[in-house]
Amino acid sequence: MEVLATNVRGLSFDACQSLLYYMGKERQERIRKFRNQEDAIRSLFGELLIRVYAAENWGIAHRECIVLADGHQKPQFVNFPRCQFNVSHSGSWVVAAFDESPIGIDIEQIIPIDLTVANRFFTAEEVKQLENRPVTQRLAYFYRLWTLKESYLKANGKGLSVPLDSFGFDLTEGAIRFHSSMDSKTWSFKHYSIDSAYKLAVCGYSSEARFPAYIQITSPEKIVCCFQRVVEMS
Repeated sequence: MEVLATNVRGLSFDACQSLLYYMGKERQERIRKFRNQEDAIRSLFGELLIRVYAAENWGIAHRECIVLADGHQKPQFVNFPRCQFNVSHSGSWVVAAFDESPIGIDIEQIIPIDLTVANRFFTAEEVKQLENRPVTQRLAYFYRLWTLKESYLKANGKGLSVPLDSFGFDLTEGAIRFHSSMDSKTWSFKHYSIDSAYKLAVCGYSSEARFPAYIQITSPEKIVCCFQRVVEMS
């Protein structure tokens, strides 16, 4: 397993949209439809992270790097089912996780919200955990739980077809304890500190998921250079 990240703060979409020429037509259209330039940049660099990693680590040539969504909208390589990946972005960060088993990743910028939303998306026990935290810690704790839940839904591959009250987490003793009434598989989880204004969680398959000790952070400029090299070699 590897986790990659890049910070796209300050980038202009106009300066890098020429890279879309090398994407599939469907992907080009999807990225160009974003009304917000920042959304387009995040989506584009998520795609670049996937393609660069796939070429450099799995030997998947650029022309073979065909990504489609399955019935639950989980992206995957068409001809390389053992090569698993997942992407997330929020604020100025774009992150991606790679493994040969199902994997999910989620990053969220910590912004003020009405914490009563937890009553809709968290289990009763998770809500209790949240309410038992000191008031000043509740917002960060909410995002710790939220990123774990999102990473699981993405790794599981079934998305929001999974009832949100059918699984939950217990963080009260410092460890991450997962429980589910519908999923008998074994999943492992890890939080990473990437930025004090963000929370990030990764979900890996099995109790022996090999989480890396740290996230590999690469500049957008280096990613673009690597992508151009990948294209030239294909």
